Amino acid sequence: MGLSWATCFNSTIEILLKSKGIEKKSRVEVHIDYCEDQNTKEHFFELKAYAAIDGIDLDEASSYIDTAAKRCPVSKIIGDYPYASYEVIPYSE
Repeated sequence: MGLSWATCFNSTIEILLKSKGIEKKSRVEVHIDYCEDQNTKEHFFELKAYAAIDGIDLDEASSYIDTAAKRCPVSKIIGDYPYASYEVIPYSE
């Protein structure tokens, strides 16, 4: 699931950037943790995506990444799952 989301989310960011005439690298990394709710003792997976765009400040990158998150087919499948989120981070190699 994490690999699918990372690949799709990153491709969606790249397609969005190219449609705007922006030739920049992007990166998405997804971390998945197996967790237990301390109150209910139910187990769940927590999905956290970290997305970045090279050479663009965080505010502008956030705008593109927020749009891509809404368009990404895997993000749509994940939907409003309460344990899935993403964060915009600075780009690094």
